[in-house]
Amino acid sequence: MEQQQPNPLETIKNLIAAINQGDLDAASSLYDPEAVIIAQPGNIARGRDAIRAALQGFISLKPLLKGEADQVIEAGGTALYISRWTLVGTSPDGKSV
Repeated sequence: MEQQQPNPLETIKNLIAAINQGDLDAASSLYDPEAVIIAQPGNIARGRDAIRAALQGFISLKPLLKGEADQVIEAGGTALYISRWTLVGTSPDGKSV
């Protein structure tokens, strides 16, 4: 029996929920071990450990993250998700970000 590939938009929905709930384990588990993300302009995180570290930065802000897909491109088992997103949170020193 062939395993069904996850829907990229459903995966992103689960990622946003995990980040908003502060669940680093759930958020990082959604990434392939060889995944690559651009955490911030010029800051590329390669692999699950680097992605986990980048996500920890977001989660430490106790965020409310919202995202809106601009484009999803799928090829085989790979998806490119391009979005506009906003994050409202609190920095460790108590300032709003």
